[in-house]
Amino acid sequence: MKKDWKSYPWLQISLLLYLVACCTPALDLETTSREHLAPAAHVTMWGFQILLRGYTGIFWGIIAWFANPLWVGALLLVRFKQVKVALAVSLASLVIALTTFWAIGKDLAVWESDIYHQHPSALLPGCYLWMASLAVLPLACWLKISSQNAKLR
Repeated sequence: MKKDWKSYPWLQISLLLYLVACCTPALDLETTSREHLAPAAHVTMWGFQILLRGYTGIFWGIIAWFANPLWVGALLLVRFKQVKVALAVSLASLVIALTTFWAIGKDLAVWESDIYHQHPSALLPGCYLWMASLAVLPLACWLKISSQNAKLR
C-alpha cells in the first residue's frame, strides 16, 4: 500500500485536506423563532461534527454528506488499481458534495411545535476544504490515467 500512496501524491493531498477540514469550522447554523420575543441563535459546527451527524440530513433532503462514503470508496478503488472506476466514483462524490450550496437557507424544523427553526446560514472554511479534498481525488485519478496512456504511446 505504501507504494500506491507514493505513486499518487495527489491522494496524500486529498487526505490531508480532508483531515484539516474535519478540524476547522465548516458550517454556521442559525436558529430562529416564529415568535418575535426569542432572539436568533448561531451555532458553528466543525467538520468532525458534521462528519458524525451529517447523515441525518437525509431527513430534510440534504444529501451532501453522502459524498463521504463515495470518496472513501474511490480511495479504495484506487488502492485496488481500479483508477477509471475511481474517477467516475470520485466525480459522483464531488457532484453530490456540491449540493451543499442548495442547503443554505433551507428551513429545518427543530421542534415539533414548529416554533423554532434552524437553517444553515453560511459555509465556513472547513466546508470549502472538504470540497477541495473531494475535488483533488478525481484530479489524481485523471493524472494517473493520463500518465498510463502516455506510457502506452
